[in-house]
Amino acid sequence: MAKAEAATREHNFEVVGIARVEGEGTLKLRITDGEVREARLSIFEAPRYFEKLVVGRTPNEIVDIVARICGICPVAYQMGASMAFEHLFEVEVDPQVKALRRLFYWGEWIESHALHVYMLHAPDFLGYESAMAMARDHKHIVEQALRLKRTGNEIMKLIGGRAIHPVAMRVGGLSRTPTKAEIEALREPLKEALDLSKSTLKIVAAFKRRRSSATPSTSRSSTRSSTASTMAESSPPTASTCRSGAGAKPSTKSSTRAATPSTLEPTTAERTCSGLPRA
Repeated sequence: MAKAEAATREHNFEVVGIARVEGEGTLKLRITDGEVREARLSIFEAPRYFEKLVVGRTPNEIVDIVARICGICPVAYQMGASMAFEHLFEVEVDPQVKALRRLFYWGEWIESHALHVYMLHAPDFLGYESAMAMARDHKHIVEQALRLKRTGNEIMKLIGGRAIHPVAMRVGGLSRTPTKAEIEALREPLKEALDLSKSTLKIVAAFKRRRSSATPSTSRSSTRSSTASTMAESSPPTASTCRSGAGAKPSTKSSTRAATPSTLEPTTAERTCSGLPRA
């Protein structure tokens, strides 16, 4: 009996269909005597045959088609296709067009990063099953994220014609250029976006994972408690105080977080960061 009790305890887990990743994710864990000995994360994206779809198409048709590769980051694909044809045809792009394209790209970065950090990234670090569940405790923070994302969407709409799968990108330039008044109208939303971005940096700087002997429910509770104060302190000066409500019910699919529960700890970066990093 003593030998049986002393025997090594090993458990193997496989989580199939992980969400919030590009494609489909699978996680395999091997845990021996309570310690993770092996962890394998596999992300697979099925072929979509865009290479075949563009065969025989005109350059500008291809620029429009490749935008459909992704609804979040279409500018990257459109820019790549446009620049490839411009290089092929030896087209010199006007500096003003380059500046507008750069602004176009920035719009995508703003909306894409806001989506990733708040909707895909934060729930896992803070112990929530989704951004919707997180909103029950931190409604103001999620609204802040949506305002930041909207600013990026508005830039994409202005330069690209629409926020999802833009249509204005063309080989050698753009099918339409915004007016000076339209560009000026972005000034105030971008000022707010800068404050929101600084606030985001402080929130993200406080994300830290560590081992804990606390139970999953206790860990999630303490994490959310410390999260509330951190998020409130990280809000822009003009923002209202974050409202904290009832805890969200965790999903059974998120049980693998128990091995390395999340917690928030103030860091040097959190105290000192004061601006956006350079691109």
